[in-house]
Amino acid sequence: MKIYLFSYNKSLIKLISDKLEECGHSCVQYSDIDLYLSAVIKPGEYPELLVMDYTSWNHEIFPFLSYLREFKLFRPFVFFNDPCPVLGNRVNLWVFLLKYYLECFPLERRKKEPLELEKYYRPVFKQIADIVESKTLRPYIPLMQKPLPLPDSLPIKNSFEHLNRLELQKESIYEFKKRVKLPNSLFFLLQMFTKYIDIVVTKKHIMEYYKDNSKQISEDSIKVKISNLRKYFSKDKDCKYNLFPKDGGYLFHIST
Repeated sequence: MKIYLFSYNKSLIKLISDKLEECGHSCVQYSDIDLYLSAVIKPGEYPELLVMDYTSWNHEIFPFLSYLREFKLFRPFVFFNDPCPVLGNRVNLWVFLLKYYLECFPLERRKKEPLELEKYYRPVFKQIADIVESKTLRPYIPLMQKPLPLPDSLPIKNSFEHLNRLELQKESIYEFKKRVKLPNSLFFLLQMFTKYIDIVVTKKHIMEYYKDNSKQISEDSIKVKISNLRKYFSKDKDCKYNLFPKDGGYLFHIST
């Protein structure tokens, strides 16, 4: 399949393009919006799929489907980091949208069967989804990150102020690191805990967090690192950090 890819992030679309070409596709990369839009509507050899970065423009100011309809050109397209996979996953969303886009082009609709389109495009959509949702690439793609859970201890009143205070407290870990000369390996663990203040974090979650950040840690190592981290807490008279076992995991708390 001939695929045009667009993003202002050249390195990102090169990574996606390289993986798609390993799957047997022919890819053309664009990072200049004018060149890309010209190529999309250029007569002659047409792309079979357009793969784009959702953050490339404001979609209310420039709705891409309207642009294609203006030129009466049916071009199957997906935004690889679409922030709204409402049907449970990106592949199902993209298949649904493909059929919808076809309905917007009456002439094309007479020539193409939606079911045949789905059979042709679904495997490609799956390949794209596997690439962008992979633990290897996902952290580098905008709009692909899961939101952090709100703290269980969030008060009913002044919730925003409470969260803001927690954020300021999290920033203080850099001062703590410098003050006690905390090793980078323990600082990484401390950074993780500041993302889950007053939330019980299991050993399994810690191991997954390390894996998501291209690091490894065993259950035994977790015990050792946490013990060492607590020793640094106790050494510093100004330290307000508390880390203790709870419900089979660990709870990190910052005293006020």
